[in-house]
Amino acid sequence: MLRENGVSYYCNLASPFVLDKEALKYIDYDLDVKVFPDGERRLLDTDEYEQHRAKWHYSAETDLF
Repeated sequence: MLRENGVSYYCNLASPFVLDKEALKYIDYDLDVKVFPDGERRLLDTDEYEQHRAKWHYSAETDLF
């Protein structure tokens, strides 16, 4: 993201993708990371992650992100 104070980065955390005859497929793990121009990092959507982790039974390894 280009802003007056510099460039920020927005990263979506997801599984590795699989490409088959239908589409490019992956699992979106709900969490996002935003990195600001000063280097500050912010983890976003943790509430959504917690809800979906319980509902969809994310593996324990997913918490290592």
